Amino acid sequence: MRKLFALIILSVGLMASCNSDLAERVEVLENTTVAFLQSSIFDLYSECSELRAEIAALEMTAAQADVTALKKSLAALETEIRKLSSLLDTMMDGYYTSEEIDTLLRQMSEDISRLQTSVAELEKRIAETSATVSKMYNPPVNFHKADLKVLDIGNSYTQDAQTYLPQIIKASGIDNDFSLYRAFRPSASFKTWVDCWNDSDNENYSVDFCAGTALDGISGSGRASDGALFRKTLQSVKWDIILIHQVSTYSNDYFLWEGDGAGGYLQELIRIIRITNPQATIGYLMTHSYRGTYWANSEGSSYQRWRNIADATKQLKLEYDIDFIIPYGTAVQNLRASSLNDSYEFSEDGTHMGAGLGDYVAGCCYFESLLAPRYGVSIWGNAFRLTDLDESKGGRRNITDQTAVVAQKAAILATLDMWNVSDPDDYDM
Repeated sequence: MRKLFALIILSVGLMASCNSDLAERVEVLENTTVAFLQSSIFDLYSECSELRAEIAALEMTAAQADVTALKKSLAALETEIRKLSSLLDTMMDGYYTSEEIDTLLRQMSEDISRLQTSVAELEKRIAETSATVSKMYNPPVNFHKADLKVLDIGNSYTQDAQTYLPQIIKASGIDNDFSLYRAFRPSASFKTWVDCWNDSDNENYSVDFCAGTALDGISGSGRASDGALFRKTLQSVKWDIILIHQVSTYSNDYFLWEGDGAGGYLQELIRIIRITNPQATIGYLMTHSYRGTYWANSEGSSYQRWRNIADATKQLKLEYDIDFIIPYGTAVQNLRASSLNDSYEFSEDGTHMGAGLGDYVAGCCYFESLLAPRYGVSIWGNAFRLTDLDESKGGRRNITDQTAVVAQKAAILATLDMWNVSDPDDYDM
């Protein structure tokens, strides 16, 4: 922004040296610099409106002294913005000389940069105040925001859910005015990402582009004990939606999420997101259950473990106002309730979804939850197919015209009711 204003002011100054007529100078200003200044001031007003809503949400949870201090800071910001707007209006009335206009433009450019910094600092203070309580303000999802930016912070289950998502999106024919990325680290829990932020995690990780439009300088590989890439990812982009999810080991027990053990640090991860991206909607990826016969399935059945995962997700929703949930775990369980199910339960290894229909139903639910509301294009009838898998390897299932229909219904039913299992065979679309 500073460079942009500097270039504009320089160009106007050069024009002024060739035009002695102040009227021509004003016309040039109206068509160049003033338009940028007006746009920046409008953006500041919009930011303050969002801050006011965030502060209002703290009224019932934060200390009154903290809320009052935030309100005072916001009022001071709005006063400065109004003065700047008024000055811009009077500058065009012909009361200033060419030299005075040059000086005012430079000063206004500096003031806008300073106010933008002040807005960011106030956003951070609001996030820090919110982090002292369990129920924090979480902006609702704006599915129709231009250039929607989504970051999914997770592990191999994120990969399961996104394996076929690019192909599903391509087959849907939707536009690419969104960006979807994932931060990936094998077996990552909430604590893992907090450790990564603090340069204390002991494994490599990556930030990968998944679908939509790529952003400059985001993708890459991060080394163990070096969270620079993760910090950059959160700090350099204003994400609109940031999804989190728990590692499968602890996904069925919310009690562990709030502690300081290996399955804990939920509040600290949310605090990091709130401080770096207070404008973002925090969402949750509700993951799938282990196969019933998998050795780590302490419940002994995929359904009962899914039931516990769903209950843990309900508690998260209650405690942190996380309303945006991608319930692909329910979509998987719906598919397992259908006539297509077998002893492998669409899982090749007992924990991850199998190639083909297992990963596909997860991707269908991801699409139906995130992109269908944005574009008005349902997963129902999506034409992506995969028919060359070797099904002799247990857990793999081809995506055919017959099986795709069942998986699509399973995904749609999950978005309609994520808290109960529905057999897609019982429904006609």
